[in-house]
Amino acid sequence: MDAKSPAAADPLSRPSPPLTAAAEPSRTVLALRRAGIAVAGVGVAALTAAACVLSFEDLRALALAGRAPADLAYLYPAAFDALLVVTMIGVLLLRGGWWPVRLQAGVVLTLLFAGAAAAEVATAIHCAFRIYEWFSL
Repeated sequence: MDAKSPAAADPLSRPSPPLTAAAEPSRTVLALRRAGIAVAGVGVAALTAAACVLSFEDLRALALAGRAPADLAYLYPAAFDALLVVTMIGVLLLRGGWWPVRLQAGVVLTLLFAGAAAAEVATAIHCAFRIYEWFSL
């Protein structure tokens, strides 16, 4: 049997030394990291709020064009906005997660923004939706 002493072993097989005070991040680094996370959170909240406010009437008009009851049409953009908020929070929380899960959250977020943008453009160019005709064939 070929055995080596711990001193002769390569660095990968040696146990790592215990963390010292020099290896731990300083208070300044931790404060900056927390401040960065807080600023990113505020930015995401502002982006989500702007998307919700700017797309509400157009998504409501889209729901009415799809023959949603007029008294319940406000629920469609509210549900969309809730899904947008959950997705934005999910993207933030998954930043250190497994890459396929992060990719899935990113795709959902992109599709939500694309849907809101499509509703905005369709309203801006006065496009008439005939969604109900597709399903009545």
